[in-house]
Amino acid sequence: MGCAPGVHDVPAREARPILPLPTHDEILALAPDASSVAAARKATAARLWRGLGRSERALWGICAGSADYAVAVDLDGRVGRCPCPSRKIPCKHALALLLIAAEGRVPAAPAAPEAVTEWLDGRDSRAQAAKVRAEAKAERPVDTEAQAARRAQRLARVVAGAEGLERWLDDVVTSGLAALEAAGFAPFAREAARLVDAQAPGLARRVKALGGLPGAGPGWPDALLAGLGQLALLTHAVRRLDALPDDLAADVLDAVGFGARPEEVLAGGPRVRGRWQVVAVRQDTDDENLRWERAWLIEEASGREALILQFAFGARPFEHALQPGLAFDGELAFFPGRAPRRAALCERGLGAPLEGPPSGARPIAAVREQAARALAAVPWTEVVGVSVAGAVATVDDDGGGLLVDPATGDRLALAPSVDPWPLVALSGGHPLVVSGELAGDRLLPLGAFADGVYHVLSAAPEGAR
Repeated sequence: MGCAPGVHDVPAREARPILPLPTHDEILALAPDASSVAAARKATAARLWRGLGRSERALWGICAGSADYAVAVDLDGRVGRCPCPSRKIPCKHALALLLIAAEGRVPAAPAAPEAVTEWLDGRDSRAQAAKVRAEAKAERPVDTEAQAARRAQRLARVVAGAEGLERWLDDVVTSGLAALEAAGFAPFAREAARLVDAQAPGLARRVKALGGLPGAGPGWPDALLAGLGQLALLTHAVRRLDALPDDLAADVLDAVGFGARPEEVLAGGPRVRGRWQVVAVRQDTDDENLRWERAWLIEEASGREALILQFAFGARPFEHALQPGLAFDGELAFFPGRAPRRAALCERGLGAPLEGPPSGARPIAAVREQAARALAAVPWTEVVGVSVAGAVATVDDDGGGLLVDPATGDRLALAPSVDPWPLVALSGGHPLVVSGELAGDRLLPLGAFADGVYHVLSAAPEGAR
């Protein structure tokens, strides 16, 4: 039986345990941008608030701004409600209410106001209704012939797009990489647009990412050539899908943006139940205002890795609120592939802060081996979610960030876009656990566990990397 993504199997009025408040770092990670953080901090002034209260599940209060705004936050999912005109999610008032609560300035109350209770009940009712609709849809008969015909038609367009991309890559290499520096981003943008028309968004995104490399500092030709080679390998694989094993073909289709849909995986994918730790979360926005999120999870007992990939347009929230540094009991359904790591969230319990370092954290040498295994299984893998254990954060002679294993002397460079000093200060010359994304031989740190606390680290936008 399928289950609706992100829905808790909890009746609307069932008694709930007292949910923990997010930490200061976790609240800042919810903010859509830096300006929202600054505005929220200004809105925490005590003179602006009245009627503050907290139940086992929610926060509420009235904030005086250009009008009086009745603000509420559901701690289960950390979703806010506010009548202000802001289109940002969460707005500055919801963020401010969370910050006030984290400072201990929101008193406990025996019950939530009627309006807040009605809002929470409405959220539960809609979640339950969505679950029922999803189960009904899963039981509906499917026109398999029409579905297969549509899939074959799109696949033909994707393969044609890959053939065109292969010709473009040949032209690029024949003309020489130096010509790309003079041409700028335009050739990459044109090829990416053609691939979007060919319904291969994954290939289009990879081409656009490579377009930012020409002229981008020392060593860009090597980085570009490596990226072009990886793209060429994926293109060859697309054109030879029929000759590939099923698991590798599934990885190819997922990379080009034509893989299994989350609802298909939830209906029939292999599932793993356990206690999942959210060790790192990365968000960004593309040129079309499509927001994406990569959340890297580890199963506490087995060390099984998982990647939850989400998309949302504009200011719409992601379907699942996955906060780094939290752990929850739940079940994930895994997408097909040679070394399955992408998953869909089927069932999730309440989250709680990590009680220790992330499971599966490894020394630098073992992290490199982990990345090598991922590339050996799927050679066009772009990033690998990792947790580096026992590393001291420092800087090199050029001011770039480094993680150093004091026991072995092994070094791992941080991404050039990273300001290393916050991590250096957090380390203070002592080993810590750093979680993030490893791309090639560079780590983009997204979180660190030090002195018994998980700290969220900000990441530069994708275009700045």
